[in-house]
Amino acid sequence: MASLRKTIVSTILAMVFASVGSTEPLQSKTSASHASAAPTIPNMDKWIGTWVLNPQKSRYGDDADSRKGVSRLKQILKIRVADGILDLYSRMEMSDGTDVADETHLVDLAGKPHVTEFDGFKPASETFKQIDRNSFEVILKARPTELLDVPNGELTAKVRFTMSADGNTIRETKEYNYKEFPAATKRSESGANPAEGAVLVFEKQRSQ
Repeated sequence: MASLRKTIVSTILAMVFASVGSTEPLQSKTSASHASAAPTIPNMDKWIGTWVLNPQKSRYGDDADSRKGVSRLKQILKIRVADGILDLYSRMEMSDGTDVADETHLVDLAGKPHVTEFDGFKPASETFKQIDRNSFEVILKARPTELLDVPNGELTAKVRFTMSADGNTIRETKEYNYKEFPAATKRSESGANPAEGAVLVFEKQRSQ
């Protein structure tokens, strides 16, 4: 189980919404679905814009190295909407300008899964879910390839974005679960991932 924890931490933190580590930009494509009644598309106008991480108001779980590292990071989150697609672009760099991560996540506001491909996992899906008018989740489900030394199973990562009442800040939190097959009830402990329990606070960048 220790090997599983280490692999899941090192892989998913380097990939999901620029948590920790470097990665290549992700490319998403819409998965096929059966025709159905047109779903209601939520109005995301208030989310659109550029948001900058405030390290002083953020925290990275209980991991001491992560808490120390966050103060040296600059992270920008750009949110765009076009043709019913929510575009989440995240860039993270060190204080000296060294690039750490640069990612794009595209999710369908109608709630249809998008397929995302990245090293070490079979094609994964990302799905948008609106919680209420001030919060939404992006749910990622991925199964590792045989190249990863972990038990066969499925990783579920939930990234939640919550906007403050005044519309000036966004809080980003993460939740991880790894479900092993065929033992459906066997899961990795949530405490194994230092990003779980982290709270990233982004402040809206106003036009100059």
